Amino acid sequence: MITLTIDQLVKMFGSPGPGHMSPIQRFFSCGLTLPAWKVLRHSAADCEKEMAAFIKKRDELQTKYGGTILPNNQGLSFSDKEKATAFAAEWEALLETEISIAGDPIKVNDIQTGSLTPNDYACLKPFFVD
Repeated sequence: MITLTIDQLVKMFGSPGPGHMSPIQRFFSCGLTLPAWKVLRHSAADCEKEMAAFIKKRDELQTKYGGTILPNNQGLSFSDKEKATAFAAEWEALLETEISIAGDPIKVNDIQTGSLTPNDYACLKPFFVD
């Protein structure tokens, strides 16, 4: 299993770069050796499932504490400080939650086609063995 935090997963999905793909999309678009493909063949679906669960929980927290999205998605606004503080505490706990993704980390050499940026490698660290 590949273990990572929700925060790491969000960063993998949330930083579109070259070609307007996120690091996780670029990673799963790469051609892998057969052994690497075998251990990661269910990982993309697990990542999508976990991201959908995160979005649902994020929306529930926003509703629970009455957060209003600021213009240009520049954060949330709350009606009082207590709600903002309570939201922040639950938000941090959510981001620190560890999840397991099907598969095992692979070697960088297992990537046969496609390209990842140095930032992608840093962001996708849980998917690689040292």
